[in-house]
Formats: sequence, C-alpha cells, structure tokens
Amino acid sequence: MNREFAVQFHSLLEQAVTDRPDALGDDPMVLADRLGVGGYMRRLIAGETDGAERKFRSLKNTIIKDGASRISEILTEGGIRHFFFKGAALVGEVYETGDRDLEDVDLHVHPDDRVSALELLTAKGCRPDPESEQAGPPELRATLSLSMPLGQSELERVWVDVHWAVEPLSHLLPRSDLELPSVVWAEVARSGGLPAPSRSHHAVLLMQHLAHHDFLHLRGVVDVALLWQDLLSDHASAAGLARQIGFEKPAVSISAWLNRILGLEGPEMWRREWRRLRVKKFSHGLSFSDLCVQRAARSEDDFQRINRDRIKTRLKLLGPGALPGLLQDVVFPPQSFIRWRWPKSSVLIPGRVLHFRQVLAKILGK
Repeated sequence: MNREFAVQFHSLLEQAVTDRPDALGDDPMVLADRLGVGGYMRRLIAGETDGAERKFRSLKNTIIKDGASRISEILTEGGIRHFFFKGAALVGEVYETGDRDLEDVDLHVHPDDRVSALELLTAKGCRPDPESEQAGPPELRATLSLSMPLGQSELERVWVDVHWAVEPLSHLLPRSDLELPSVVWAEVARSGGLPAPSRSHHAVLLMQHLAHHDFLHLRGVVDVALLWQDLLSDHASAAGLARQIGFEKPAVSISAWLNRILGLEGPEMWRREWRRLRVKKFSHGLSFSDLCVQRAARSEDDFQRINRDRIKTRLKLLGPGALPGLLQDVVFPPQSFIRWRWPKSSVLIPGRVLHFRQVLAKILGK
C-alpha cells in the first residue's frame, strides 16, 4: 500500500501545483514538505533516506516521541487512562522516523481523569500556554495546550495538546460535552511504542479531527490513508464509533471524497450511503488544490474563528439540519466565550456586539 499510495498522492500534488502554480509553486515535493509529509514522499518516490533535512526531522521526531513516552510513564504511574493519536502515535507504526513532521503531541485522557492528569503533569514540570492562546474558555474547551521541557534548549521542549472530549462539528465555537464511548478506551493498545486507539478507531478520529479543523491539517489525509486498510478490515467498529460521536454523515462524505481524489475504496456500508446521502456535491466541491492554497494562506488561528468558508464546509458535511447550531454560535455565542474573547469590552460596546461585528465582517469577506 505505501508505495502505491505514495505514487497516487504524488499525482495529486502534481495536479495541485499545475492548477495553482501562483500560490503553490511548481514542485510537488516542495508542496509535500509544506504539508508535513515531505520525508515520506521523498523516501518512497525519490528514494531519499539521508540528507540534512531528514536528519533534522528524525531528530525532532525522536525528541517528541521521547517526550510522549515520558508523559505516558507519568500518567501510567498515576493510574491515568490515556492514549496518543495523530503524529506521535503513527511515527514508528505507519511512518518511519523522519517521514512526517511532528510539531506537538496529541494526548487524550479519560474525562474522569482530566483534573488528576493535569495536576500530575503540572507537578512534573508541564506549564499551560497563556490563556489567550488556548482553544476557548475553560468552561467550553475540550483541549488544554501545555509544554514540557526535556532539556535546556528550546528544541528540547515538547508541546502537548491534552484532549478529554471530541468537539462536535455542529458548532463553530468550542464545546466539551461529547465524550468518547467506552469501546474506544476498551481497545486502546500500544502503537508505535505508545498507547493508541485501535487502528479503525484511530482512522475515524483522524477524519473527525481533519473535519473539525476544516481541512487545515492536510497531512491528515495521508495519516488516514495509511490506516485505511485497517478501517476496511474493521469497518463495523469504525462506523459504530462515527455514529456514536455524531460523525456518521461526515465520515461517509469524506470517504467519498477520498475515493474521488485518491481512489481509496470505501467500506461497503458507506458506499451504499454515497448515493442516498447525496454526498457527490461535497466530494466534487472540495478541491484539494484549493485546500492547499488555503493551507498556505491561513494560520491556525483562522480556523478557530467563525468565517464564511467554515460555515460552508460544515453545511456541506452535515447538511442543512446543522444550520441552527452554527447560527447559534454566530448570533448567540455562549456568554463564557464572550467574556474570554472580549475581556476588555466596555459597557457601551459589549462583547456580543464586537463578536457579531467581527463574524459579520468575516462572513461578508471583508
């Protein structure tokens, strides 16, 4: 699968740079580097297994994996249920060291253990990022970003996103009331040297994360593809998880999109839904080339704010039934979010007015 998929993905990158050379340049390998999978593509397409860039990426992979292992040891000793997902859990499992960029560690702790986990990590030297850089107010967010020093240099500092819930796609602002079902925790096992969900569950969580970040993290397409055969082998479990976290229709739509752009065969039960749910419009309306351009032009912060593109993507994924939840965050956002986002808003210009003005400007494209 690896070599065959790499050739297919390289063709997709070639098409992207052909479509948009003004924004993406003319070298598909450089685009792969920008997406964070340059090492993987260069190894399988060009046979590059050495070189300064790969050595640096391998060093960074090793430091981050060591940090994740240290965190896992701390949590295990404290009896904290946890697993890792995304990059750190995939390097050493479906990627070789140096294949994929790792910027941070994504850690999921059981919601019942959240307070104990954060206290334990803080006691061991982890420090939360400033409140203004967190993903929403404490009452709403499902993630806390912190860092853990492993040595004296900045290179030896590991950033960790601690998750304890899944943020639903039906809202544009943070929510923390959607917990993972017990079946995910029951099937956690070691992957790439770290505790991780089963591969079929992992694939669904990666798809959900890709959609939640509005396809900003395009290397997630490669992550999902490298777990796709496991999803097909255990599609009943994957579909069950997608259904339990309200992700069934988006999963069907994304599987149809992956089939169109990469030729990945969808699970039989999702293929039957492709026509019934009319996902063709979403599949053909989501251009990989345009997503690459958006990825190059936007920052992570853009995908934590409400804008026209995010609303359109969510409606395509979820259908018109999602409109009330999306509009709620536009017109009547939670008061705790307003207090967090606009802490210095005055009586004359309250935070709700500032929020609505900003959102309206984004929606109108101003």
